[in-house]
Amino acid sequence: MTPSSIPMTLGATVQPGEVFFAILPWMLILIGIVIVGWLLLLFIRRSTGDGESSLDDGFTLGQLRKMRERGEMSDEEFEQARNVILGQHAGRAADTSARMGSDTTESRTDPVRKPPADEQ
Repeated sequence: MTPSSIPMTLGATVQPGEVFFAILPWMLILIGIVIVGWLLLLFIRRSTGDGESSLDDGFTLGQLRKMRERGEMSDEEFEQARNVILGQHAGRAADTSARMGSDTTESRTDPVRKPPADEQ
């Protein structure tokens, strides 16, 4: 067998350039499917969203302070926006602590097992 030929099934030999051109359309189709799938996934993720907004969705306190310093918002507007942000954060913290508190109270009310009289 010579290095310039590649054995194929049924004993036929094909030149290396021919193999590349035989595979190229299938590689392009596969790459196209991956790109279309990625774009479709990106579109679906953006269109559905979470429904629950996170703190990253809006302004941060630092951004609000800079806007107030530049004169883009009044002190009154800054206080209102700050209260909204802090209120959302406090509400989430209360929900989290309430969920965790209910889990811990259940574990505290579990009866303590006493060892059998034989082991005492």
